[in-house]
Amino acid sequence: MIKKIINFFKNISIRYKLLLTFFLLLFVIAAGVTFAINYYNQRFISNMTQESNKQIMKEMNAELDSIYGQINQLYTTFNNQDLYKIFLNEDNNSNFENVYKELQYESLIKNIINANNLQEHISGILLYANHDANSYIGTGAINPDFKIEESDWYKKFIKVQTGRLLYGPLNEDFKSENSKRNNVIYFIRNWNIPISSGISRGEYPFILFNINSSIFMDIFRKYSGNTKVVLVTDYYHQPLFTVNMGKEEEEQITGIIKEQMLDFKERETYFNKKWSITRTFNNNFGWIIYSAESTRDVFRDMNQLIRNIYLIILSAGGAAILLALYMTRKIIMPLTILNQMINKIEEKDVFLDIQSQDELGQIGERFNQMKRRMQDMAEKMYLSKMQEKEAQLSALQAQINPHFLYNTLDNIYCIAQVEGSEHIISLTDNLSKMMRYSMSMKNHYVPLAKELEHVKSYVNIINVRFDDSILLEFQVEDAWDVEIPKLSMQPLAENAWNHGILPKQGHHGTIQFHISVEEDTCIIQVLDDGVGISLEQSQEINKSLEQINYDNSTSSSGSGIALKNVNNRIMLEDGEGYGVRLYPRDEGGCRVIVRMKLHKQKEKTF
Repeated sequence: MIKKIINFFKNISIRYKLLLTFFLLLFVIAAGVTFAINYYNQRFISNMTQESNKQIMKEMNAELDSIYGQINQLYTTFNNQDLYKIFLNEDNNSNFENVYKELQYESLIKNIINANNLQEHISGILLYANHDANSYIGTGAINPDFKIEESDWYKKFIKVQTGRLLYGPLNEDFKSENSKRNNVIYFIRNWNIPISSGISRGEYPFILFNINSSIFMDIFRKYSGNTKVVLVTDYYHQPLFTVNMGKEEEEQITGIIKEQMLDFKERETYFNKKWSITRTFNNNFGWIIYSAESTRDVFRDMNQLIRNIYLIILSAGGAAILLALYMTRKIIMPLTILNQMINKIEEKDVFLDIQSQDELGQIGERFNQMKRRMQDMAEKMYLSKMQEKEAQLSALQAQINPHFLYNTLDNIYCIAQVEGSEHIISLTDNLSKMMRYSMSMKNHYVPLAKELEHVKSYVNIINVRFDDSILLEFQVEDAWDVEIPKLSMQPLAENAWNHGILPKQGHHGTIQFHISVEEDTCIIQVLDDGVGISLEQSQEINKSLEQINYDNSTSSSGSGIALKNVNNRIMLEDGEGYGVRLYPRDEGGCRVIVRMKLHKQKEKTF
């Protein structure tokens, strides 16, 4: 693809090259401006958003703390009153007197609540001395069948052992069925009744304030507006309140909180492409408050700004294009005239008629001189005949490439059908390495290390197809500085696989390469533990390999074109006495011995 683009760019005229260059420059400037605006505005707006959210959360916390402080002060007032005497009837008054006192303390409690402007915050107060002595001041009455001692919130109040508990939100559970049950938060504090009053140490007197949940919802809605999402959880991350949160928002925000914020207690803010989340803690209520805002709303104004900048850039670009068309025509006009003059050079014995001494005239004179020299050179040139030996080597080497390519593509196709696409990356990676290596015709001889890497790539492809069937081993004895014919070792591995290991039960086996040097000869032995070869078959194959054979058909003994190619190339280069031979192994399998002349590297590359 890149090569096609380069060729297209080379073939177009200079004028269009200048225009394309100008368009590319204009695009790069527009992209750079867009990136800079996005980057810096995103950082600026994200910082501003986070600071704004922190301030909002701070104000929200202040209102919650104010409510807590007012109710706590109310509790202190009630805790200092001798209200317990009415319940415990210490004065042994008559029933009429006790009822009168109860009416008095109920009026007293309501007056205190009204005096503190908490009548909208508190829907009722439960005074509990023990199971037999308790009273509820508010709308409705206590359900006589409700057992406070067995309620979940009472058990938690005893368990915390701090004398304080915030529980809810929930509907008032201790009220009678006929009473209206408000959604409230239970604010429970221990009631300091003297032991001398007769209350045993096993009893836990308390004062319970029913705080309307709507008070908190009003606060959260006040600071969330129409765009922000508010999520309030308890210490155990159980949701208590939500504002502006749909099902989709809940899944996204809770997912981010679990992944990014639960394990990072010090992280107060989190910002990604979709959400900006700010977290705060309210120690008095024991709540964790999250405020989330969609970045789409945050960056709405910035996106409008970017669109306006795009319009400005496009307008300026359009004007610049018109100017570029005019300027390129002025610049290219002399080159067009020169091109017409050059066309005359192609006509035999026709030279340019030079009529001016300016730059174009000087160039025309140079072209006339160049044409005379080219004609002199053309008369002396002759076609040199390529050496037959070099042509044969190139032809033999090129035979292997399509043969292996088709087999490899077939492997990729089989794997894609049977196993899915997980291994295709590995196959194509190794295939690309082999193709780059095999298609380069620059040198016939390559360092041994490069040829071994080529063999590894081939075996890797086979192992992906057949579940690591081949164990590949190399043993090199002082031969790393040797150069060998390109694509001479991979066909040996291919032969060991196709004729030795593949027909074997289970397709598992070992291929060993032993490379050594004896005087001026490099010896390569390829051993496999496959199905092997009979002595008669090896003798028949070795007889066919004693001379160069260009027949590409498979022999009756089962040998393919791979060994013939390698053998022919070595014999063409090194002569008789060198090449490839096959022998059966006593322990099973086949031994291939390759002899070639020793070629040392000029510089050691491994």
